[in-house]
Amino acid sequence: MEGLGNRVLAGQRVPVAGGAELNADVYTPAAPGRYPAVVSFGPYSTELHTAGVPTGSNEIGSPPVFTDRGYCPVVAERRGTGRSSGQPLPFLDPRDVDDHEAVIAWAAEQPWCTGEVVLFGTSCYALTQPAVAARRPPALRAFLATELSTDLFRHVVQFGGVPASFFLGLWMGADFTEGQEELRVSPERRALLSRLTNGAAHPLLEEAVHAHVERLFATFLTHTPARDYAEVYARWLFDEKTRTGSTAREVARAELAAIDVPFVAVQNTGYFNLHQFGAYDLVEHAGTPAGTRGSSSGRRCTTCRSTAGRARRSPSSTTCSGAPTTATPSSSVDEDLRLAGAVTVHLSFSCSEIDSHVLARLSRVDVAGRPHLLSPGGVRPVTRTADPTRGSAVEIAVDADRREPLTPGAPVVLRFSLTPAPVLLRAGERLRLELGSRTDLLRESVGHGYAQFDLPVPPYLSRNTVHFRSESWLEVTVVPAPQES
Repeated sequence: MEGLGNRVLAGQRVPVAGGAELNADVYTPAAPGRYPAVVSFGPYSTELHTAGVPTGSNEIGSPPVFTDRGYCPVVAERRGTGRSSGQPLPFLDPRDVDDHEAVIAWAAEQPWCTGEVVLFGTSCYALTQPAVAARRPPALRAFLATELSTDLFRHVVQFGGVPASFFLGLWMGADFTEGQEELRVSPERRALLSRLTNGAAHPLLEEAVHAHVERLFATFLTHTPARDYAEVYARWLFDEKTRTGSTAREVARAELAAIDVPFVAVQNTGYFNLHQFGAYDLVEHAGTPAGTRGSSSGRRCTTCRSTAGRARRSPSSTTCSGAPTTATPSSSVDEDLRLAGAVTVHLSFSCSEIDSHVLARLSRVDVAGRPHLLSPGGVRPVTRTADPTRGSAVEIAVDADRREPLTPGAPVVLRFSLTPAPVLLRAGERLRLELGSRTDLLRESVGHGYAQFDLPVPPYLSRNTVHFRSESWLEVTVVPAPQES
């Protein structure tokens, strides 16, 4: 098919192990020739995905944007998805990575390709990129991963030790229903819809999605996923609550260290409890030379403590059983400060039950007193033990396999990470830290650009106490101002 600035080679078949074939749509520039390939490999049906349907989120870009610049997008469906044959595999399964590697090799050998391949995609389209890059395929030149999870277990399925039932229900209901699997749209219509939704009409579409996103989410939660994915949902939430034996896999540090190609990792700071730490894990542990990898945070230089003892309200303790508690430093900063990198909350905490949930939300308060959300985060106290073999300079990874019930009334130390959020704190402004035990009390509307999903906590009705003074503080990272040359 010719037109719209590119040619569409729909329904290409990529042979993979076991006799299965993956479906791939290829877009090439209208002018004949050989071009580098941009491979997007993911678990979604490609029928409408380049149009951002049904979620309003296009995670693989608009093909004409690539073809107009001399690249060939290749959008491949993993086995058992859409038009691809075979049985679905667990996410990040080595055989899934094998298939991704096979798509790279296949694309490099096609007559429209120069033999050079890069990887591109967001979220699930970024998931296997580090794992396949660690294998060093000969044709792979670079990759760009946005909103990346290097560990499905700790970044998605068990965030802060809490099962992510709301997000998983939303994800399955939006993308893995029987209707999605059976949908068939002609290549011409797919190309036209993609052109319309990614062209001049895109700002209007984005505005409409933001206005109705809460309703959209509620609709997705009513959908029933296809049987294979319903079983994945049940295993993750009911049967695999510890890392041992879980099918929610990770890309280990040793694999990240084997990566040697250039890459860019992009993180969406609007996320609260969904893969917001993967980009930092990749940047810190990849073997790629530092000059050829994209950095997601500022250099750690000095630490600024904002203690609850200097809060406007500074009792020896404060309790929270409903509305969130606020700890706001009474003094504003005297000069501009650049904050980037790790944001860590240290709390002395006790509870009237054996477990609970602690959420924190950090905001910048401007000189007019208006708050602006910066960094959210949370932890389940029973899984408060850190896992030193995982995490990064900006992420304290919790050990979900080690559970230590609270002794009612006895204080314990909670130390957990908030999402890094680079910000310029102007003179006269201050930081505000809010604490609570329910996500619905502290999360922002998704329509405001913050994807923060409800969590099924706290598990018990309880009275939670944060002990102030020297035991509890907020730690942020200050980056020096650039020197004038």
